[in-house]
Amino acid sequence: MASYADLKGLQSDTDLRNKIEVAISIAIQEVLVGDDTAAPYDQTAGMHDKRVRWAHRAKDSLVNEAKVFWPLVLAANDSLSVSAIQGAADNAFLSNVKDLVDEIANGLALDEPTS
Repeated sequence: MASYADLKGLQSDTDLRNKIEVAISIAIQEVLVGDDTAAPYDQTAGMHDKRVRWAHRAKDSLVNEAKVFWPLVLAANDSLSVSAIQGAADNAFLSNVKDLVDEIANGLALDEPTS
């Protein structure tokens, strides 16, 4: 099990950060082409629109978006050892990112001004 210090240390691992950025790019692409119609994406009415707004914002600032996802993905894997996190398959990171997209998209929707 990775300690908090271990997880913080992993935030400077560029290979892991690159995996997260690519996973975010794949999630963005899925949303923008409408391939977000099954789990883990929430199918509640209005969620696709929230994900589209998230995807447009995220594609324009991928590095900043990775900064949002990065600590959350690490926290989701805190039960693993550092070596298990570092050795995780690309699909594991993609799964972590997809699991977070709706939460982040919902948070953006809460920040939007109402008319």
